[in-house]
Amino acid sequence: MAPAWALVAWIIQLRRELEEIAPRRDKTSDGTIGDQAHQDSKSGHNPDESGRSERTDADSKNEVRAFDIDADLNVPGLTMQMLVAHLVGRCRAGLERRLIYIIYRGVIWAASSGWEARTYAGSNPHNEHAHLSGHPDGDEDGRPFGLAALMEGTAMTPSNSSRSSRTPRCRS
Repeated sequence: MAPAWALVAWIIQLRRELEEIAPRRDKTSDGTIGDQAHQDSKSGHNPDESGRSERTDADSKNEVRAFDIDADLNVPGLTMQMLVAHLVGRCRAGLERRLIYIIYRGVIWAASSGWEARTYAGSNPHNEHAHLSGHPDGDEDGRPFGLAALMEGTAMTPSNSSRSSRTPRCRS
């Protein structure tokens, strides 16, 4: 039997920042640990010691590396699209290496494609929530994501992230 599961540090930090900028946000579509549908396939929502996780590592911690964030942030002037753009911008600029991909409203941004937007062809377009999946190398990394910048108007976006001709150094 697999040991009890735990969230990785980046998810804990991201939830903490979300509570600071959007304390009254809807959490109906929030999720970390996989339901039965997730448990029947490979998913970042499955703990890595279960044998059904998207990625594993060498430690014996039973970690969950995926986080669904309800799209209703309940903050005037702040949308999930803005939050996703901020995270993608950080990845493109090489400031964020913990994330592997983000899915929202039928679009996927992934490290493996240089964080360019592509149509997501999966069965769930993730319209009600954004799905974030992380790399095992970032499990213990609880550094801030800089979400406060969304409220200050200084958020990183794909259009203002400094892009060089080389691929960003995010994990793939």
